[in-house]
Amino acid sequence: MAAIIVHEALTERRHHDESRGPQRVRDEDPIHPDPAADGGAGARTEELGSAAGPRGALRGRRRLLTAAGAVVGLLALVGAGGYAWLSTSSTVQATGVENCLQVPTSSQLSAGEESAARESICGTLDALSTAWAGQDAEAYGAEFTEDATYTTFAGTYYSGREDIVGSHAALFDDVLADTQLADRFLELRMLTSEVAVLTTRGDNYEGEDPGELTKVQTYSLVREGEQWKVASFQNTQRQPVMEQIQYLWMPGTRPAAERTDG
Repeated sequence: MAAIIVHEALTERRHHDESRGPQRVRDEDPIHPDPAADGGAGARTEELGSAAGPRGALRGRRRLLTAAGAVVGLLALVGAGGYAWLSTSSTVQATGVENCLQVPTSSQLSAGEESAARESICGTLDALSTAWAGQDAEAYGAEFTEDATYTTFAGTYYSGREDIVGSHAALFDDVLADTQLADRFLELRMLTSEVAVLTTRGDNYEGEDPGELTKVQTYSLVREGEQWKVASFQNTQRQPVMEQIQYLWMPGTRPAAERTDG
């Protein structure tokens, strides 16, 4: 449609130019031309041209602007459709398990030690969720070590329990008021009997459970007596469109857990 409008605009402009005819080259004195030499035709042509020229040029410009708008609209529509397709087609297979106690675990510990450590670590995650739901920044911070670090999905970096507590007190009073945490558990790695890394899919939400969780979160935990505390937390917002573009462009970057070919 945009191409047709552009073609019509250019055709009308060409017909307008042709109607004016070529400029007459006279042999007469250019300073004192003879108006009667061509029976007044030149004067009439100039008169008609002066009247039709601006109107024809204006119509041509309007058609060109209309065509340009149509092209921009079409590109926007195609872009929006492409974005929507990329977003909806980018799904994850490794969604994690709902029960923390059933999280896949790797370790060199004995079965009894691994089970006890996993239970304590899951208790720490439960305490974090309970504190968040109660909007209790102090209780939330108590599950971190004194010198813990906390990196948000926006890239904001907090250092120390006091920093973590203060920031969450402000958040609970504002944008995170009345929200809760949702988690699904991907993997627990017991690096030693004192150090562990837990990876989850997580999100905060208000009202009903969000279903799909949009963040990947990494908890580095250390053992303090009989309890496990978070020494470092990293929160990463998943970007489904960017991820799908990467997979289409470089298929070899798709994680093994996300491949359908086994």
